[in-house]
Amino acid sequence: MPIYWFTFDTQFFYVNDAACKQLGYTKQELLTMKLSDIDKDYKKNTPDFLIHIRQKQYICFESQQTRYDGSTFPVSISASYFCDASKEFICAFGRDITEEKEKQELIIQQNNALKNSLQDKEVLIKEIHHRVKNNLEVISSLLQMQNRREPNEEVKEALSKSQSRIYAIALVHEMLYKNSNSSKINMQSHLEKLSSAMIDLYAHNKGISVNLNTETIFLTMDDAVLVALIIHELFLNAIKHAFVGLESGMIDIFMKNNPDGNVIFGVKDNGIGMDTTKTNSANSLGCQLIHTITEYQLNGTIETDSSHGFCSSITFKPKKNGNQ
Repeated sequence: MPIYWFTFDTQFFYVNDAACKQLGYTKQELLTMKLSDIDKDYKKNTPDFLIHIRQKQYICFESQQTRYDGSTFPVSISASYFCDASKEFICAFGRDITEEKEKQELIIQQNNALKNSLQDKEVLIKEIHHRVKNNLEVISSLLQMQNRREPNEEVKEALSKSQSRIYAIALVHEMLYKNSNSSKINMQSHLEKLSSAMIDLYAHNKGISVNLNTETIFLTMDDAVLVALIIHELFLNAIKHAFVGLESGMIDIFMKNNPDGNVIFGVKDNGIGMDTTKTNSANSLGCQLIHTITEYQLNGTIETDSSHGFCSSITFKPKKNGNQ
């Protein structure tokens, strides 16, 4: 380790062999020199340096030193203060940190390259979501055109449902495209938009209002699409069956975190109730979708309650990189 002893006027009076080797000078040459001869920044920092080392007795800092051949290199300096009668001395250790600085610079360059790569990836992913959304909107428009030409009411209803299912999926891609985070969906915002669109499509001027009771929950794209499809089907079931003969009604859409890490979501209405055996029949495509997605894709469970209106509640464990 290079060692330097010098007086308060920065004149060297002792240097070891390691210091000579690091700087490229002989001992005789260094002993005729001052610290400012090898550290160009020292001269302008001298007053502060002397004040601090008197007060603290020991200080550490980084600086640039100059070799005999004129090349410079970074050093980490540890300096201690000594006082003998009326004389003051400083003993300093100067460690060459060139390799450390090069590694730090390499890490910075690698991090910048990684950051740029991630930004490029984010742009690409957003563009993919944008194109998927546009393609889904084209499909939705084609279904709408076919719906207008279709005379059969059952077929028209099936086309309308298919169109709104596609919208539920497209909305996920739209949010991923617009969000700064292209891997997670804020389900609170998503369900607000989805429920508003569903009311416009199926419950306009029917006296049905929607109450959204959701916590701030983030889901992966895969989970968000599946949850949106289930909410869509439950919402349609409520509109179709819950308020027959009633002039108004309320539909609650809820989603919350459970302490065990699961997420609970579903739809509840204050309507006339529902025959669960009929609702779960194999002839109902919507109910098939609900149960298939819940059991086989979300690996969750579904519970129903018809004591006050009708409520369907789904419990599942979201993918690990979903919730924040």
